[in-house]
Amino acid sequence: MPNITSLISQRIKPSCAVWEITLKCNSNCIHCGSKAGKTRPDELNTEESLNLVREIHDCGYKGVALMGGEPLIRDDWYDIAREIKKNKLELSIVTNGLTLNENIQELKSLKVDCVSLSLDGGSAKVHDYLRGMPG
Repeated sequence: MPNITSLISQRIKPSCAVWEITLKCNSNCIHCGSKAGKTRPDELNTEESLNLVREIHDCGYKGVALMGGEPLIRDDWYDIAREIKKNKLELSIVTNGLTLNENIQELKSLKVDCVSLSLDGGSAKVHDYLRGMPG
């Protein structure tokens, strides 16, 4: 096992870009660190987002994790995700799960590498309290 000094002296390369593609959200979690809710006026448009995916690839990253807000309610999320896969990057999506039924076919067709689903609380009552809404 290498010692800490040899690990520190090695050049560390990032492997996964974590990208909040929108701060728009269909939930109202009291614990949200992103202060999500509404789309911000300075969010990247589709063309800028697709260009960023190519830049991420060119920088040597191996994957991209899309999150938000809620990434699956951004109108062009599928275009961005498709560009990620087209550039042979691993694709992870962090979602609250509220739109999974609507988006499951798209996720399947993309062959998403990882879907992370937030589970808030051990009961419906706690979950609804933390999310700020029933469901």
